Amino acid sequence: MEADTLVSIVALLISILALFVSIYFNAKDHIRRRKQATIEYFEDITSKLYNLQAKFNIKLSQLDIEMNKLDTDSELLKDATEVLAAFERLCVGINTHIFDINILDRMAGSYLIMMYERFNPYIEKIRTDSTRVNSYREFECVVNKIKQKRKIST
Repeated sequence: MEADTLVSIVALLISILALFVSIYFNAKDHIRRRKQATIEYFEDITSKLYNLQAKFNIKLSQLDIEMNKLDTDSELLKDATEVLAAFERLCVGINTHIFDINILDRMAGSYLIMMYERFNPYIEKIRTDSTRVNSYREFECVVNKIKQKRKIST
């Protein structure tokens, strides 16, 4: 075997190795960025929703959302819709693998379950409207995934 051929083979092997190393570290970086984006997005929406949630706690004494209060208080209804829309957007990100469900579960799984259960009577009521049967399905799906993960791990 000539020296030129041997050098070419070694260079090819080094190039292939470099390609695989690059792919590996690129994948690792992508996973890290997904986790980071999940944390940042959740922090952003919760800071924006803090005052709205405080209003719910005061007006509803931290009980389940009562339908008659949402029906009679347009400001509370607007706030409820804003909170649910924010969680729905977060959950679309989870369900489309933009965000990381494991990080979300570790950060706020119990909180999301509690919020879904709190709003469930309202969600079920609006789903009786034939044009809104799929309202907040993404949120429901993520909550069910978190519950399932926790059921399996315990």
